[in-house]
Amino acid sequence: MSLQDALIIVLIASVMLSMGLSLKPQQLWQALQRPRPLLMILGINLVALPLLAILLAPLLSAEMALALLLAGACGVGSTAPLFTANVRGNIALATAALVISGFICLLTLPLTLALAGFELQGFTASVSAIAWQAFVTMLLWQVLPLLLGMLCHYYWPARAEYWAARFKWLGNVTLGVLIVGITATQGHLMLAIPALEWAVLLLLVAATYLVPLFWQQQSWGTALLFCSCTRNLNLALLLASQVFVSNGLILAILSYAFVMYLLLLPFTLWLRKNAKPMGTASASV
Repeated sequence: MSLQDALIIVLIASVMLSMGLSLKPQQLWQALQRPRPLLMILGINLVALPLLAILLAPLLSAEMALALLLAGACGVGSTAPLFTANVRGNIALATAALVISGFICLLTLPLTLALAGFELQGFTASVSAIAWQAFVTMLLWQVLPLLLGMLCHYYWPARAEYWAARFKWLGNVTLGVLIVGITATQGHLMLAIPALEWAVLLLLVAATYLVPLFWQQQSWGTALLFCSCTRNLNLALLLASQVFVSNGLILAILSYAFVMYLLLLPFTLWLRKNAKPMGTASASV
């Protein structure tokens, strides 16, 4: 396992454990009782973004086209609850969307690849291999840490609150290390990507920030935004390295991550500064 893969796993597990330590089971149940925002998140993640990636594919190289499709089809990013918490948004909704979209994409990811008709040079991974790797990754590093954190919160609420802050800090530090590491080690390779592909990538990522702003005044608007703009690129990277075994695909996904976080960090600071008028409910939906 590479250092990058290890850091990705630490990021996923620490974020999910922190969220589990911070949440009560009834808070997730509350998120499920009002399905409108949850259905909107799932629609953007599992339908709109993959379709948009398919439409843009003819403009891109095989690697970048598949990277955009994986970014769209892999569901809500594991950092969505983390950034939602950082701006005092609806953590329960973001976590519920993360878990539910993760399981649904076990079916929709292989289906999306099949419907897209991706017959790419050098990509020979089977649908079953993709589905199995996605299932194992999400079960081990997303679902189990979340459940463990919620169990600890149920039996030891005081200790859970103490450790939730520390695992949240670990997630933030790991995210920063990954961003700096990607820029330092892969930056020169990213410069070789054609300007047209960078333009398409930038427009697609920007759309995931701008469209949800229409609902930003809602109490669940911040969760909707972060569940739309943060992609499960951790899963996409693991699939690229362990299933597709393609360095070109890994570089394309890292380029998406670079653009995503380049916009995400200042955007988060802006949202945090304006959190009060944006609606800051964190438990109710």
